[in-house]
Amino acid sequence: MKNARKRLTEEIIKATRYPDAGQVLIRDSVDIGLVLRLTPGSKTFCFEGAARHRMHRVKLGAWPDMSLAIARRKARSFRTEISEGRDPFTAREQQRQADKDALTFEEMAAKYITDHAKPRLRSSWRMERRLKQHFSRWNNRRLEEITVGNASAAHSRIAEEHGRVEADRALELARAVFNKAIEWELLPPGRNPVRSVEFFNDEPSVRALHADEFERVIAEIAEETDWRW
Repeated sequence: MKNARKRLTEEIIKATRYPDAGQVLIRDSVDIGLVLRLTPGSKTFCFEGAARHRMHRVKLGAWPDMSLAIARRKARSFRTEISEGRDPFTAREQQRQADKDALTFEEMAAKYITDHAKPRLRSSWRMERRLKQHFSRWNNRRLEEITVGNASAAHSRIAEEHGRVEADRALELARAVFNKAIEWELLPPGRNPVRSVEFFNDEPSVRALHADEFERVIAEIAEETDWRW
């Protein structure tokens, strides 16, 4: 029988053969809504249920990475929400969509450079280089996933590899990126993980510029659009 109902056990799940094609659904007779979906090469726990007059089937997890006991708990959690008049399917879909739409650090850094830094500073290329050099490990992480611990660790790592002055400059830039995300309402207020990390505040050593260095400084200042320079 292609689709059956029986009491699922780990032994039954292990012994059940994969179909050669298509899918086979085994619905649990103990926890109503819990389904084992078999396809060629995979066995997956799902939950089936109705909310607001619509039937839904959502994936709970793949066996054996997810045990039957955990799948039962998840199925019961879904049933509890439905019995209380809530729609767990829509809420989870909205959260998945929000996660999908959330900016990664790489995307926000690029937006910061393009929309904020470049129109104001000719030296924005330095900011872009600094972000790529020091924070590439954050590129694929969503902004809200980056923690104070991540920021503190990055600060320490940059100090060890490039010196404390450079670490402070990099931290200041990362802080500005997060602040701008909050200002643009791309991140909730108060969600800047860099804000509470303390700067080293080391003063760089002082020396006189050579003639060619001085000429380059003057040339850079002349290109700045900010009249205060």
